[in-house]
Amino acid sequence: MASIVGSRRGSTDPYMELVRAFPLRPIRREAMAAAGRGILRGLAGRDDPAANDYKYVLASLVADYERWAGHLPEKEDVTATELIRRLLDERGVSVDQLAEQVDVSPGALADMLEGHCDWSRSAMVGVCGFFGLRPELFLR
Repeated sequence: MASIVGSRRGSTDPYMELVRAFPLRPIRREAMAAAGRGILRGLAGRDDPAANDYKYVLASLVADYERWAGHLPEKEDVTATELIRRLLDERGVSVDQLAEQVDVSPGALADMLEGHCDWSRSAMVGVCGFFGLRPELFLR
């Protein structure tokens, strides 16, 4: 599969370029879910509006498939920390890499993930932006 990270090919709309490379439609097979997860991993370092919107929609489509296929529990059954740990694992991102991306110290992020301290506002906003999650996730 061709890489879509950073490619331009003469497109003037970065979001539509991403959609053309991997269309956003319901995922019905594991192979497509795996491809979607690969695209999300490839876009992990991009933090522009087009990539963030695309990551949000694609992550939702992958999560919908995983719930339908029985891979994910319902949202109400999962804490923010559990979901973030799962996303880190699925996408092959370390706590240190996430901390760098969201501008939080690795030690502080590890403490939040271990439940040793409450989530800071900046960590919540950064993690939600990185993974395309809604901040309400932290309010459960």
